This record gives sequence, C-alpha cells and structure tokens, in this order.
Amino acid sequence: YVPAAIVTSLFPMVASSRARAERTVTLIAKALAITLVLSGGGAVILYSVPGLIISIFFGAKFMPAANLIGPYAMAMLPMALIMVLLNYNLARNKTGFAYVTLLCAVAQVAGIIAFHNELVSVLWVTLLSGCVCVTILLALMAVEYLRARAYISRS
Repeated sequence: YVPAAIVTSLFPMVASSRARAERTVTLIAKALAITLVLSGGGAVILYSVPGLIISIFFGAKFMPAANLIGPYAMAMLPMALIMVLLNYNLARNKTGFAYVTLLCAVAQVAGIIAFHNELVSVLWVTLLSGCVCVTILLALMAVEYLRARAYISRS
C-alpha cells in the first residue's frame, strides 16, 4: 500500500511539472527512494522474523507458512517500484513503458507455468521477473534522460 500513497501524490506533481516544462527527475528519485526505504524496510522485517509475524497475526496454526513470508515480501518489493515507475511515466504521458511492463508480465506468466511445483518457486519467479522489469524500466529512463541532456547541451 506504500506505493499507492506515493503515486497518489506523485502523479499530479509530475503532470503539473510536465505541463510547465519543468524537470521531474528529482520527483522520481525521491519517490523511488521513499518506496525503497519503506517497502524495503518492511520486506527486510518480514524476511527476518516471519515466525513472529505469523504467531502475532495468525497464530501457531499457520506457522508452516512462515517460510513463504520472506520470499513473498521480497517478491513484492520490485512490484512496488514498478508501480511507482509506471505511474510516473503515465503522468509524463509516456505510455511505451506500459508495453515493457506487459512484456515482463507475459514473461512472468511463462516462468510461473514452467516453475510452479512449489509456491516458493512461483515467488522466486515473481522476484526475478520484477527485478528484470525494474532494471529495464530504469535503463530506458536513463537513456531518455541522457538523450535529453545531450540535446540540451547541443542547443
């Protein structure tokens, strides 16, 4: 839920800055940093003490699921970053990034079809596909940023 709160405030700020032809690099950097710190911190806690989390919220009856809490938390971290990146780019009216996300989702489904013998395998596929998607999205944004800087310096 952390990224939802971030993109709710990020989207109008980016759209407004774009309308005024202002740069938005600092906005996305801050949004990604906040998401990484908050969601990453939560993931580390969940990964570190899954048994405690299960016992507090669900009771000993669900303790066999404790080994899934950490991988699940880690698998959701790239998804949080993807949500921020996707909404940022939509606010800039850059829809091509959605197609990259779609391709990554298709790859994730293919990975789950191939590796679904255990639930933990599905979580690792989700983590891997999410990390690949974040890497591609950040690389595309870096290329776009560098091209814009090169264009400005030539002008």
